Amino acid sequence: MNQENVKIRRIKRSCNVASIVTRILFMVCVVASVILVITGIVMIANRKNMNAQMQSAIENRTEVDVQRKVGGLNIHLFKIAPGSIDISKYGEIDSSIPALKEIMNETPYSLSLGFTLLSAGFNVVLLTIALFQLYSVFDLIKKEESPFTPKVLKKLLIALIVIDVILLLSVGIGAGAIGGLITWALYSIMDYGRVLQIQSDETL
Repeated sequence: MNQENVKIRRIKRSCNVASIVTRILFMVCVVASVILVITGIVMIANRKNMNAQMQSAIENRTEVDVQRKVGGLNIHLFKIAPGSIDISKYGEIDSSIPALKEIMNETPYSLSLGFTLLSAGFNVVLLTIALFQLYSVFDLIKKEESPFTPKVLKKLLIALIVIDVILLLSVGIGAGAIGGLITWALYSIMDYGRVLQIQSDETL
């Protein structure tokens, strides 16, 4: 019994460290996703001005330094310098809708970069959701008496299913299928641990 308590304390300490790490990563991802989404929206909303700057940078091989003033703050959104990124590759977009095609042809560079930033922001949002789910599992385990309670099992299953869906959306069917197999294996192991925990409690 004493050995069992020692092992549970070790698990709780490990989960405490894991919850701290996932919480820090979660907050970093929240900030990163907000920056990416806002920058993408700014790029698309001011596409004419941004496109002119990018076009000029391509022709003159100079850097593009985009900043915006919000109140008393001067926010540096992004900088593109020759050699750091080839912005001449942006603008390779097309559409079968005439009105949309006209807008794309008018401001191809700013729209391409704007949509790229929004896409990256969407992926970081998915990562943020996954990290929050992991954090909630680790946080619950360190609070519960045992890591094999029905509450922990339910939370773990929900978190793993959410992560599987995220893998399916962001990476593809293969990653989602592998994630599903891992979910099934981990849940089976944890469920077996729950049964052993019940048997151990009944013998006391």
